[in-house]
Amino acid sequence: MINEQKIPCPVCKTQIPFDVSLLLQGAKFSCPKCQSVVAISNNSMTQAEEAVKQYEKLKQSSKKQKDTRR
Repeated sequence: MINEQKIPCPVCKTQIPFDVSLLLQGAKFSCPKCQSVVAISNNSMTQAEEAVKQYEKLKQSSKKQKDTRR
């Protein structure tokens, strides 16, 4: 996975690796220990996409601030 992140399994708390871009495309990720599945519901997809956009804007803003300090 290119942009691998981890989230605790809601059942057993084992770290589940996932890729945000794949998650936003509807992919499901399984816990390596208990096989519980993590995914974004269709009802939450728009909200999740907006949150990722806002995060990316903050990241870019932070990078610009660091670049101007140099």
